[in-house]
Amino acid sequence: MTMLTEGDIRIIRVFEVVTKLLHAGASVHGVEAGFKSVGHLTNGQHCLSCVEFIRARLINGYTTEQILEHVVYQLKISRQVANFIVGLVERLLLPVDSPLFDFIRNHEHRYIYKPFHFLEIYERHLAGFRNKEVSLMEFGVFHGGSLQMWKHYLGEHAKIYGVDIDPRCTVASEERIRVITADQGDVRALRVIKRFLPTFDIIVDDGGHYMHQQINTFEEMFPHLNDGGIYLIEDIGTSYWKSCGGGYRNPGSFIEYSKHLVDQIHARHSDELSADKYTDSIFAMHYYDGVLVIEKRSVAPPIEMKFGSLSF
Repeated sequence: MTMLTEGDIRIIRVFEVVTKLLHAGASVHGVEAGFKSVGHLTNGQHCLSCVEFIRARLINGYTTEQILEHVVYQLKISRQVANFIVGLVERLLLPVDSPLFDFIRNHEHRYIYKPFHFLEIYERHLAGFRNKEVSLMEFGVFHGGSLQMWKHYLGEHAKIYGVDIDPRCTVASEERIRVITADQGDVRALRVIKRFLPTFDIIVDDGGHYMHQQINTFEEMFPHLNDGGIYLIEDIGTSYWKSCGGGYRNPGSFIEYSKHLVDQIHARHSDELSADKYTDSIFAMHYYDGVLVIEKRSVAPPIEMKFGSLSF
């Protein structure tokens, strides 16, 4: 092992600061602001972009050798320093004890295309369904990798169903996975699905992402979700795309539609709204970048609790 130069040590220290700040939950803007305050914004931005490059390549299955070659070339540093930096990113910025990430990275499966942060959302809301007799329906099959992911994650007692308009997707059917050819934008097709399939514990809409598809699918399939179930709509960022029928504050977008559901959750507090089926069945709505998670549960009017001694 060669001796590190003073320049090598300075580079390592900057990367240590960046990765540890990100590991601690600092935002990219927060890290940049910190470097700017001490007059090292350019160095900080350069390291940030490199860290994000390494992290993205690690997530997407690039070999350490491939990443090292790029880092050595781009930063003009020794292989020893590059190896330290890549190891630092892998140790601090990749998920630990994530069964979904482990499956995607270390198991053979069909093609999966998902934003990385979706995994944390899945595990936050679906962990309670693991290793139980549950059924999941996913709209949007593509190559079928996510169906295999759900099968692996939920365990041997889970039954997985997929719906896609492309008949080629039926090749993804296998033991405990059934793929159905149907158009989620066609309300009649959704009603046929409900007629012949059981109710579900989890419904994932990762289908066409057009506004009418997301809205029609929710209105038809949410009643087919079991009490205590999860309804998850992915890629809701298309609500801001005119090409998908959306647009900022477009009343026909799914985002604007979902705001109506927020109102209905609180209908009992309003003189202008009336409680409806959504007031009685939506326990919570969780918004994330690109995802809306809706918890279905029987909801009764709130009961006020009054305990303890008065202070005045």
